[in-house]
Amino acid sequence: APRVVHSFQVGSQLMVVSEFDGRGALVGLTLGALQQSHGMISLSRRDAAGAEQMHPGAAVVVAAGDVITLQGAYADY
Repeated sequence: APRVVHSFQVGSQLMVVSEFDGRGALVGLTLGALQQSHGMISLSRRDAAGAEQMHPGAAVVVAAGDVITLQGAYADY
């Protein structure tokens, strides 16, 4: 389950920043595919070794053990 780490209002929209664990159906997806299917923006990726990448590109593939921080409208969760 995602962990909400921050939320804020933009106009009438409640936006949330959440961490998702790289497991299950997320493994093997690109961050671009997540953005297209769920309208979420990738803020960071931390791999299983703890290396963090800010603003990872759309071609980055989610691996087992990753923690992905995404931002999106609460209604899209």
